[in-house]
Amino acid sequence: MGDVSAHQHTTDFPVYRTVRTLAVLGDSIGVGVGDPVVGGGWRGFPPLLADALGANLVNVARNGARLGCLRTEQLPLAVRARPDAAVVFAGMNDTLRSDFDAGRLHTDLDTVVSTLTDVGALVVTVRYHDHGRVFRLPGPLRRALGDRIAALNGVVDAVALRHRTGLVDLGELPGTYLPATWSVDRLHPSELGHRMLAGALADTLAAASVVVPTPVSLECAGSRPISRADRLAWLVGKGIPWLWWRGQDLVPYALTVLLNAALLRLYLRRRDPGWLEDGEFERVRFPLVLAGSFVLSGAAVLVEPLRAAAYNALLVQAFFFGLQGLAVVTFYARRLAGPPFLRAVVVVLVLANPWAVHILALLGLFDNWIDFRKWAEPPETRGA
Repeated sequence: MGDVSAHQHTTDFPVYRTVRTLAVLGDSIGVGVGDPVVGGGWRGFPPLLADALGANLVNVARNGARLGCLRTEQLPLAVRARPDAAVVFAGMNDTLRSDFDAGRLHTDLDTVVSTLTDVGALVVTVRYHDHGRVFRLPGPLRRALGDRIAALNGVVDAVALRHRTGLVDLGELPGTYLPATWSVDRLHPSELGHRMLAGALADTLAAASVVVPTPVSLECAGSRPISRADRLAWLVGKGIPWLWWRGQDLVPYALTVLLNAALLRLYLRRRDPGWLEDGEFERVRFPLVLAGSFVLSGAAVLVEPLRAAAYNALLVQAFFFGLQGLAVVTFYARRLAGPPFLRAVVVVLVLANPWAVHILALLGLFDNWIDFRKWAEPPETRGA
């Protein structure tokens, strides 16, 4: 077997590649959870994709794996197999942990993908869908998880663009949000879902001129039927314990988001009903003690036992500094020499900046010491 091409001497025709070895790096979805087989164990998309490609499968995925595990544990095993193609699908477990760090995820994923491409593998990565449309969660939890998945997808997009890898977007895959696509836990694909994923991966590889001798069938066969008793046993034995343990990581972050909203609501209730009138919002300025608390929280990040609480405190306080920063921008926007429409455009352009949240928070923080708004006041009123 080898690369198949009838016209390798010209660039007018694509050079087709045959995949002899397929590597799969990932978490429980890579293990095949959600697609049980008779006699025990899981199948999932890896064997289905390998069969479609006519390739040997090297599946190093394991339950609970995070992107850091892919880099330190799974990557050496996959590289040793010298794969012609590799699927890298992980990151969801990272979004459920209190130490979620998009920067670290970018470093881990970039290392995995670049190493695989360096050994000659065609790599396909996967973007996640909106879990809130599949797995019902309370509002704060859904928003918190949604924010982290969006950050994770941003990492996947950046790495895929840099290394020109294949990319499967689950959110755009037809049928993703149908109940039949998901297993009882609504986190792992069912047999149908695994078949759909395998088909999408095969199509992505085919678009890269990979030979796919046998298309992936969407007709379910070979999976063990799941009864109502199985669903109840999963809920009691695995679902509730999993939600309890993972909730201990995600819930504090969700509560932080909820606390932000509650504190803002409390602040607004203490203002007059017309607090947005007569430029009152432009004068929003929080006590200097909040800046001191922010500095102390930043220092607490360096202390391991206090790190999680410190990050949550920083997030809450950064929200208020962002609000103060927005007040500063609004203050100057209203003083621009121009029509109201032009001033509104300036504010929109500021907020459209991808770093707007960070810039506004820093602007609000330093406003406590510098007082940016006094620069626009007449000299005789600054000392008043």
